[in-house]
Amino acid sequence: MAIVKFVTDENCQVFIDMEYVGNVFVGKMLKTSLDIGSYLVEVKYPDGKSIGKYTLVVNPHDTQLLENISEKFNGIDTAINIHKNDSSLRFYHQRAIFCYKGNYGYIDNQYKIAIEPIYSFVENFVNGLALVKKIFPDGEKATVIDINGNICLNRWYDYIGGGEKTVLLKSEEIFFVLSKDNYSIINQYLDAKYDGKGALIPVHQHIGVDDMYGFIDQTGTEIIPLIYDYASNFSANNLATVKRFGEYNEVDLNGNLYRYGIHSYNSEQKKRKKIENGEPVDTNPTNKEFLSKDESLYRGFPSRYVNRYPVKKGFYWGFNSDEEPCWDRIIYISNSYLVYRKNGICNIVGEENITIEADDITLVFSWEYRPTDEFLYLLYIVVRKNWKYGIVDLNKNTILPIDYDFIELTDAHIPIESQDARMSADIAIVWKNNKCSLFNMAKGEFVVTFEFEDIIVNENFDICLNPIMAPSFLMKKNGKYGLIADDCKTVILPFEYDNIDYYVVNDDLERCERVILTKKGKMGIIQKYHYYNRSKECWKDINVQLDEQNDECVFLEDQESKAKLLDVAVRKDNKWAIFNCSYGNGDVNNLSFIYDSIDEVNKVHQGLIIKKTVPKKSTSKAIRF
Repeated sequence: MAIVKFVTDENCQVFIDMEYVGNVFVGKMLKTSLDIGSYLVEVKYPDGKSIGKYTLVVNPHDTQLLENISEKFNGIDTAINIHKNDSSLRFYHQRAIFCYKGNYGYIDNQYKIAIEPIYSFVENFVNGLALVKKIFPDGEKATVIDINGNICLNRWYDYIGGGEKTVLLKSEEIFFVLSKDNYSIINQYLDAKYDGKGALIPVHQHIGVDDMYGFIDQTGTEIIPLIYDYASNFSANNLATVKRFGEYNEVDLNGNLYRYGIHSYNSEQKKRKKIENGEPVDTNPTNKEFLSKDESLYRGFPSRYVNRYPVKKGFYWGFNSDEEPCWDRIIYISNSYLVYRKNGICNIVGEENITIEADDITLVFSWEYRPTDEFLYLLYIVVRKNWKYGIVDLNKNTILPIDYDFIELTDAHIPIESQDARMSADIAIVWKNNKCSLFNMAKGEFVVTFEFEDIIVNENFDICLNPIMAPSFLMKKNGKYGLIADDCKTVILPFEYDNIDYYVVNDDLERCERVILTKKGKMGIIQKYHYYNRSKECWKDINVQLDEQNDECVFLEDQESKAKLLDVAVRKDNKWAIFNCSYGNGDVNNLSFIYDSIDEVNKVHQGLIIKKTVPKKSTSKAIRF
């Protein structure tokens, strides 16, 4: 944001992007605040006659550049004359679209400029309104204008998508669904950290005192209803993680639920191997994989509640017993705990039997490694009250005040020195004012400052999801990504990368973690191997490699299962290579660029054509930590 000042030798009016800003009088100054970007400025006499048109560039250095462009618009006449003999030209509300040097504007039915060509995209007017887009330094934005070019919405939005009847826009952390009839807001959702890749967008809404999650498409249509307590982005195998009643499952693009982890990469790999070996495979989800609608609502409840399922009557929940439901909400249920809310009080029924006045609570466990069916130790409780979050212990003592915008629990484990066999899930990501930090619940302290826009935990589990060693962290600061070691101090990769694409794959032999980074138009790969056939003492040899000289990197997909595999296609200039690390032998610095196109790479990867061979090159040393 910068302050722009206008002075004049005679009284006049100032318009910015066709919108009236104010009058400038001789001897006085007009001040206005503008974001960093490029603007069209027009100065007019009080009677409305134009004095001149200018481009105004506002840069981050608190300086402005004003350039007279009045003469340049003379060339528009030639562009407009072309349309006079165009029989296909259509006017909507006496306005027709025309293009000049790649930008779009509108002419009236007298073939005169009604709205200057300053937009990268425009639509025809409907009921006197039209959607337009304009390119700013931070990307293309969208808004709605009237037939005089006046902005009708209160800001410029990120354009997400649209259909015949609706358009989906985003501003900061809110998605807005607008009707194309009159561009009024018909719905809005909170962003659930959408990564911009999946076919469906995870969103949530504040419904009363609860926060419910679901999925919308690019037009803003609800595809999977907002009935979940959590929802993740869809992965490459078209499954997303959802949570309800404390139970995690996976949902497909049609809203069908699967038991968590069953329909995952490992399952697809095993099916593929059976097919290759000629073994019979049930290609349809089995009863163990797929959850019926009834089961998806009520599954996972312990034996003590056999034949007593949760039911909702009116606004209240309870079990299907003779008693009338009286709970506001069921929060969590397992073999050891039942958590529900009644009259604004959250009740933990179990070994501890705790009551807390709150809108919602989340249990934080620690465990001996990671059992498959039951947590062992309840340590802390995340509390939400009036949409602010904090942490208390089992005695309700404050660990973190209820003053934060969101608390995201992680599987980042730290070893407990007194008991070598135990690991503790004590690290949480805490958000406040669109910034985040890491909080150590065991020590009651933040381990980094609130200066990051995003934190991704690079977890370290073995094939059974047992925590092996401390994690590392991918972080975003000042719009750039970097990699920090488990001590949260040692910078493995500096904060220089513009974007990341992160994926982790497990198979029967090893775990490979893959990160694609972008810096100044070039792309690089980080690979990280975990060898399960080694002893725990050898885990210090985890291998990290980076090559950031590539023009393009693409995760390769299997066309049959749509699941991301270990391989990455890499391009330099006009040649492609396959970065293969299926068995821990990939070397990002020793690639053979022998393929002519990504199509050829995909065919080789799927076994449709024979792989080309070249003599082996000497390997480069890897960076180790």
